[in-house]
Amino acid sequence: MSEDNAKLPKKGGLLKSIGKILILVVIIVVLVALGSVAGGYFLPRYMPAIFAPATTNNKAAASKADENLPKKVPLDEKDASSGQFKASYFAFDKPFISNVQNSGNLVQIGIGISTYYDDRVINNVKKDELPIRSAILMTISNQDNQTISTEAGKKQLQNQIKDVINNVLKDKEGFGGVDSVYFTSFLIQ
Repeated sequence: MSEDNAKLPKKGGLLKSIGKILILVVIIVVLVALGSVAGGYFLPRYMPAIFAPATTNNKAAASKADENLPKKVPLDEKDASSGQFKASYFAFDKPFISNVQNSGNLVQIGIGISTYYDDRVINNVKKDELPIRSAILMTISNQDNQTISTEAGKKQLQNQIKDVINNVLKDKEGFGGVDSVYFTSFLIQ
């Protein structure tokens, strides 16, 4: 008789397992909901700086920071509203020498920059020359020999170098300000 009972399917076996799964899902949903509510309640209390609304003090600090940023220098000091600005120039003393990607060639480039902002931009470039030189060399070394041999490729490289310089300045000083990059010499060997 025990063999006959073993062959018979248990009553409600499938129904019981579905019921257990349903109860488990309901418990998980309730726990997630309670966790979300608790997180929403306690997190702002223990990390107020992250959840603090913008106050007038924060706005005042932002406006003071804007005052410290370089300003464009008008071309005509008498008529600052003319929309024309005076350019300032700076040339790096040493040329940039790097190998060219997928080639045995070397490139030697003299670089200068211009800005329409006040002297702080040029002073920042001088102050941060080491990281700027490194970033420029990385950019040059990623160039293809055939690309930089064309006029369009050289213009593209100028724009890339301008972006790289501005990114370094933004990272180090909080403001870029370089408007153009010029090649003072360009030699591919």
